[in-house]
Amino acid sequence: MRWRFTLGWMSVTVVALATGAGFGVAALCGATFYSIVSLKPLIALGVQVDDCIITVNTPANATGSIEERLEESIRESGPCITTTSLTTVVCFAIGTSSSLPGISFCMYATAVLFFGWFFQVTFFYACVVIDEKRMERSADCIACCFTITSSVDVEKHNPSSSFKTDTTVQEAFGRYADVLLQPVVSLIVVLLFVGIASVAGELASDISVCLPLEDILSDDSFVRPAFATEKKVFKVRATPVTSVVQSENFNELETRQCFRKAIAGVGQVENIVVVLPNWMDAYEARQGGSYTGAYLKDMQPFLASTQGAHWRSHVT
Repeated sequence: MRWRFTLGWMSVTVVALATGAGFGVAALCGATFYSIVSLKPLIALGVQVDDCIITVNTPANATGSIEERLEESIRESGPCITTTSLTTVVCFAIGTSSSLPGISFCMYATAVLFFGWFFQVTFFYACVVIDEKRMERSADCIACCFTITSSVDVEKHNPSSSFKTDTTVQEAFGRYADVLLQPVVSLIVVLLFVGIASVAGELASDISVCLPLEDILSDDSFVRPAFATEKKVFKVRATPVTSVVQSENFNELETRQCFRKAIAGVGQVENIVVVLPNWMDAYEARQGGSYTGAYLKDMQPFLASTQGAHWRSHVT
C-alpha cells in the first residue's frame, strides 16, 4: 500500500500532457516541425520526472495532516521547481529569436517546458493529494478502491513515516556502504578509477574528430538529396579534382580549342548541374575578345589586376 506506483505513471502523464499542449501551441504559432523536434519529449521526460520526484519526496519526509504535509511540500519544492523550469523556458525562448530555420526546436521546447511546469503545479499536485489520501486509508496503490486489511494487529503510523522505515533495499545499500568505506576497498576503487581514466585518455586520441553533416541535418533538409546524388555518383564523399595542363602553348589556337572542348565535356557528365568558370573565359572577357600578337602577352597584367586575382593559383 505504501508504493507510489500510480504517481510514477502520473509523472509520465504530465510529460504527455505537456508535449501535446506544447506541440499544439507551437504549431498554432507557425513553428515548422523538423525531425529533431521529435526528441523534445525525451528531454521533457528527464526534466519533469525529476521535478515530480522532488514533489513526492518532500511530503514523505513531513509530519502532520495531509493539508500540512502538502503545504510544506509546496512551500519547499514549489520555488525550486518554478525557478529551474522558468529559467529553462527563458533560455529556449531567447533561442527562438535566431534566424536559423532549425531553431524552431526552441519554440517547441519553450511551449513544452512551460506546460510541463503548469501541469506539474496543478495536475500532479492533485495526484499527490489523492495518493496521500489513499495511503491514509491503507488502500492498494493500483486498485485504489480496495483497502488492505490484516488479521494481525498493525501498529498505527503516519503514512509519511513509511518512507523512513528500513527496507531490504536500504539494508543492502547500508552493507554496501560499509564495505565501500573500508580503506582497502577505497584504495582499490581509486586505482580502478585511475586505470579507467588512463585507458580512456589513451583511446580518446584515436577518436576521429569529425561529424558527418547528415547527422545534424533534419530529414526534410534540401541538402540530403544532394548528398544522396553525391553518394550515388562517387560512392563516397566527393573529393575535389584538379587537372593540370603542362607543356602546352596557349598562344596556338588549336591548344585553346582542345582546352575548351575538354571543359565542355565536363559539362556533359551526368549529374553535373553547373560548370564552374575558368581562367580563359575571364581573361578573354577582360581583353574584349580581341588580340594583337601573342595570346598570352597580357596575362601578367591580367593576373596583377583585381579581376584576375582569383586566377593567380590557376595559371603559372
